[in-house]
Amino acid sequence: MSYCARHTMLETVATCRECCRDYCEECLVYPFGDREPPMCIPCALAFAGIGSKRIARRSRPSWAERRRKAAAPTPPAVAATRPPEGGPIELPDWAVR
Repeated sequence: MSYCARHTMLETVATCRECCRDYCEECLVYPFGDREPPMCIPCALAFAGIGSKRIARRSRPSWAERRRKAAAPTPPAVAATRPPEGGPIELPDWAVR
């Protein structure tokens, strides 16, 4: 038995087709009719183009995107050394154009 993501005391009726969270009957709308999967109200508003910062949800990156980001090379760390007084500051090769 699962409970609504918004109303934690109510049982789940269905899952939103966009965000895949479980919701109760009060939280779901059927914009495409009863035969299609329902949407939660925030996803339905975002789908209709009525958005705000509070409603918009950032989608989770896919497995491939997360793996690609983890494999991306990172720039080398710069040692925090202080140049001698009056001496020039040396920049690493990747910071110089």
